[in-house]
Amino acid sequence: APPPGCPVDHTQAAPPAGCPVDHSKPPENHPTTGECPAPHSRGHTAPGSEPAAEKCPVEHKGPAPAARKRVDPEILKQLPNDRETSTIPSLEGPWQYPSQRQFYKATAAKGHDVNPADMASVIAIHNAVNEQAWVKIMQYEKMHEQECATP
Repeated sequence: APPPGCPVDHTQAAPPAGCPVDHSKPPENHPTTGECPAPHSRGHTAPGSEPAAEKCPVEHKGPAPAARKRVDPEILKQLPNDRETSTIPSLEGPWQYPSQRQFYKATAAKGHDVNPADMASVIAIHNAVNEQAWVKIMQYEKMHEQECATP
């Protein structure tokens, strides 16, 4: 059961309209399956609390410079450079999501094997997850506005 006051609707059975993710079944080790997705067998603890960095299974440094890929400029030219405006505020105005070109360039440069044809779906998922997360953050902040009116 969710903790009291949790802003997440745990009863929602249907996916949100227009969501690009298949919600017909939860992924393996999803919280709704009752199993924790964290690799506890490796002795991982919360970030900043581990006694030694080697215990953390997450690579925090990024790939070595030699592992970084050179991005093909011809591929970049084929990807749209249009950016979507978010509802998430920032000091410079509304947050701007990365374009397909920006996302591909950054991901490929970090050494990840990405398919340029997937960028439209990746961007749609990226932006939808961020927007939904922001809504949940605002719901959580609303629950605590008596304690902290200006988070």
